Order: sequence, then structure tokens, then C-alpha cells
Amino acid sequence: MKIIRLIYSIFSVVLVAAIILITLLALLLGITGIDRNNHRSVFGFRAFIVLSGSMFPTFDEGSIIIVQDVGIDKLKVGDILTFIPQRSTDPLTHRIYEIYEDGGNKMFITKGDANNTVDNPIEAGQILGRTVFYMNGLGLFILRLRTPPGIAGMIAVIAIGLFIIPYLLSPREEKTKKAVSEKTDDPEGNDKENPDNTEE
Repeated sequence: MKIIRLIYSIFSVVLVAAIILITLLALLLGITGIDRNNHRSVFGFRAFIVLSGSMFPTFDEGSIIIVQDVGIDKLKVGDILTFIPQRSTDPLTHRIYEIYEDGGNKMFITKGDANNTVDNPIEAGQILGRTVFYMNGLGLFILRLRTPPGIAGMIAVIAIGLFIIPYLLSPREEKTKKAVSEKTDDPEGNDKENPDNTEE
């Protein structure tokens, strides 16, 4: 029983931590990344869901990425940028392939890890930030959680993990405590319902 309770305690901590992480990422994604025409940041961070496989195998389609505002001078070849390409409103996330200056302006050439060709050069004003965190598959998972079936499933998991399982584990312990309590109150083993200890 102690092992079961230890496993459940670990499960509860992991479940709560996962719920907090997913909730925070979902909120950040909702504020910064769902509306493609709105790229507001929260304390310098933005969240996006990868919609193509151009960065495979670094991260897959459906991954969630966290992007941080950084100074242009801190960017270097090999960093993964999220930026707005020319003649587009959809953000793109590719790796810096080359950095050069043109007329005093720093320019960046990027390339998807899975692509054979480089992208058109971008300027500093097109950059939304550098990728500092990503998790494969979590983006699609969060999107599914925003649907009614996803919300219902999340509530079910929370209910099972935090309420139903403890309820199923508690009766045996309560019965044990009750038996010990009754034995302590009546050490001679007398029948409380039949004090004379005689059969009716």
C-alpha cells in the first residue's frame, strides 16, 4: 500500500506540474501566437505552433516554440529565428545561415534545416525573436485542448488523478483506522451492540 501511495504522490506532482506548464503555454500562445496578425509579446516572449516540416529534424510540424526578444547584435549564425518574411503576415521559423551588412544595415539569410535552398534576406525589423525553447507535438496537443472534447478530456484527467484515485485508495485506510480505534476503545473484545456477549 505504501508503494502505491508513493507512486500516486509522484504521479500527482507530475500531473500538477504538467497542468501548470500546459496552462501557461496555452495562455502565452493565446496572447501571442494564435492571431497571425498580432504578435504581441509577454515579458519579451512569444509562443508559436510550427505548421510545416521545414525545420525537421530539429523540431517537427505541430511543435510549440517559445521565442524571446533579443538584440540584433546578439544574434549569430546557427540561431533559430522567427520572423515575418517579405510580402507575408505569417511568421516563419528558420535557422540563420549567413549574416552580412548592406549599406550599414545588418541583413540575415536563413534556411530551414530540411530545405535545400536559402530564404530571401531579412532585415532586423522583420525579426520577432530567437527560439529559446521547443517541444515536439505539444502545439497540436494544446490546440486540441482548446476544443470542447479537449476541455472535457482535461477535466476528466484532473478529476481521475486528483479526486477519484484518492477516493479509491482511502477506504482501506479508513477501515484500518476504524478497526484499530474500536480495538483500542474495547481491549477485551466485548460486543458493543450486545454488551452481555450472548446470542439472541
